[in-house]
Amino acid sequence: MQRFVWDLMYPNPPSDGYDLPISAIYKDTPFVPQGPSVLPGVYNVSLTVDGKKFTQKLTVRMDPRVKTPALGLKQQFELSLQVYYDIDQARRLTERIQREIAELERSNPTSPKIAKLKLLLYGEPPKPGKSLEMSEFPVSRLAGAFTQLLDLLQDADVTPSTQAVKAVDDLQRALIRAYDSLPPNDL
Repeated sequence: MQRFVWDLMYPNPPSDGYDLPISAIYKDTPFVPQGPSVLPGVYNVSLTVDGKKFTQKLTVRMDPRVKTPALGLKQQFELSLQVYYDIDQARRLTERIQREIAELERSNPTSPKIAKLKLLLYGEPPKPGKSLEMSEFPVSRLAGAFTQLLDLLQDADVTPSTQAVKAVDDLQRALIRAYDSLPPNDL
């Protein structure tokens, strides 16, 4: 007999490394970051054996102790899912820029495009007394910032705060700005 366990979560988002929280219980704590939890509802579970597909319905119910309205849970899930996909986009953009820098340093080490890409990737150090706004985050820090937001959003079954919604919006604008700031390929 085989047993399959679904933790009711999306797969872990891409990360440089997975770690255990400080509250970890030996052999009983999942690595973080984790993907978002699914919403309560009815799901189809399928198993294929020797080419034959077996499907059964699975009902996920909300913890009865949670009093958050369904609309709040939906907002939490949708925002978490956006952030989940943004982690991947930020990581892909970081890797793309790193590859372009490496290729240029090999083929044309004097190209002005290298400096532009490094500035986009690492940003400028903030001026003394001025903190870096989320919308100004360099590309290399976006995936980590999105990951922290996902952890925050998934920390409890509650409607996202206005601050969390604004933080997601700020980081998404920073990601769009990064794509828009990519130097043209002809440099």
